[in-house]
Amino acid sequence: MYTDCPACHRQFHIKAAQISTAGGQVICGFCGRQFDAIPRLRDHPSAIAATDPVPSLRSGAVAPQIHIQDPKTGADAPSNRDDFPEPEFEIPGILQNDPPRRRSAISRLLWTAGVILLVMVVVGQLAWFNRDLVLTRYPELVPRLRELCERLECSVYRKRDIDAIRLLNRDVRDHPRYENALLVNATMSNESGQIQPFPGIRLLLFNTNGRQVAYRDFHPDEYLDESFDIDAGMAPQKPVHFVLEVTGATALAVSFEFAFF
Repeated sequence: MYTDCPACHRQFHIKAAQISTAGGQVICGFCGRQFDAIPRLRDHPSAIAATDPVPSLRSGAVAPQIHIQDPKTGADAPSNRDDFPEPEFEIPGILQNDPPRRRSAISRLLWTAGVILLVMVVVGQLAWFNRDLVLTRYPELVPRLRELCERLECSVYRKRDIDAIRLLNRDVRDHPRYENALLVNATMSNESGQIQPFPGIRLLLFNTNGRQVAYRDFHPDEYLDESFDIDAGMAPQKPVHFVLEVTGATALAVSFEFAFF
């Protein structure tokens, strides 16, 4: 709040606590006039302000009167810093931090290349561990994968589902050209829904008592002819006809059984 001396019209800045303590009675620090500041209070200073220097404080003022001085002058007079508080500004926390540095073009390029490389590695791992499904959809990749597996000593196909191999039909009879030999014609199918390796075939022979008298194992290169690409695998839902020739202790055989391995 502001007030002014009725004698010299000097303006002063005064606080409510000062007025309350002195009962409104103050002494002008310029001309020494004692006056009641309450009727002359206002919120803002007037446009015309005196500029003469404020004389030193006079002694002998009657309590509870207070001595006030011009806020615009008084360099030699005592002052209270509480009368003129420093301005306070509330700055958002994000503005108090240093601005982030912009990445250079090389840094952004390296970051992008790293992300692309990471994605390629992840995709490659997924394709490798699901290569059976990939080869089913893209059989032209089999030769390249075969070359890779020769170096890494791995198998072209990761999974082998023997239970998915079904025997569609079979015919076992005496061999027309050889004695004590059997000729087997059969058809099998891959019901797994994806390419898998050709299985091994075991033919078991039993006598009249149900005892096994002989067996013979056949590998793909033994029961498939040149029209089959063994490394390409056994396609799903595609019947495969094969022929087996069995010699040896076949005279006692009256029944037989097929098994895949």
